[in-house]
Amino acid sequence: MPFLDVLVVRNEDGSFTTTVYRKPTHSDRYLHWTSNHPVKDKLSGIRTLAYRANHYCSTASLKMAELTHLRKTFADNGYPEEFVEVALRKGPMTAEEEAASGDRTLGDGEEVEECGTLVVPFIKELQPALRALCTRLNLKLLYKRTVNLGNLLAPRRPSTGGMQQKNVVYKISCKQCEVSYVGQTKRTLATRVKEHSRSVDAAKTSLFVDRKGKNDTGLPAHCLDTDFSHRFDFDNAEVLCRETHWGKRLKKEAMYIAMVENTCNIQKGRDLNPIWLPLLRHFS
Repeated sequence: MPFLDVLVVRNEDGSFTTTVYRKPTHSDRYLHWTSNHPVKDKLSGIRTLAYRANHYCSTASLKMAELTHLRKTFADNGYPEEFVEVALRKGPMTAEEEAASGDRTLGDGEEVEECGTLVVPFIKELQPALRALCTRLNLKLLYKRTVNLGNLLAPRRPSTGGMQQKNVVYKISCKQCEVSYVGQTKRTLATRVKEHSRSVDAAKTSLFVDRKGKNDTGLPAHCLDTDFSHRFDFDNAEVLCRETHWGKRLKKEAMYIAMVENTCNIQKGRDLNPIWLPLLRHFS
């Protein structure tokens, strides 16, 4: 039975053995030896997998089989045989070794102190000189990412369509008049629009709208008041803004309800001081 990265095997005598588990689709592709990365990063990958082999394999034979697999895998990734052997014997890097290495890779969003730190792109030919310089000046050396093939081919994720966006303030306009409805949702806009459409269908069937309900029923109420001769353009709901913070999103919803003319909203959202309305309309 596989559990995370461990394969648990029950023997005929009722005992259990464990070893490292890999999915059938695992490619054994790791950071290639010729990649433009610090040697420390390549060493860390081998030592981490060696640590996993030493702790996951419950018998000596299973451990030997796993280490043999790692030797072949890293050889296929271009690693020198002696480098792999030394890394497998040492195991994972300790915190003291990590601190003594003098440099580490700077990840996305990681904050570093400006004083006493040198952040540069990794250049293999300059690494020894930079490390020696930072050691002499008592500076911490950090490497930042540079442009790679992935950045060149796909510099950003494909934009999400308006109806698939989440955490948005939106507006749905009436097709027959200038009335519109402003709302907010943390789910996809398409999901919220479907709920509005169902509420209109329910009002058309029952010919009743609870105008004091917990949820804002201004949208089906407008349809009911016009004997359902007016229809809202659900397919072209407009995203007014995007805000992941719930409290801020509610405040922005109230601002747009106040700024957008001819809204059918029954509830006006969070309390908004009218003194701000001229300023909001000026910058909208």
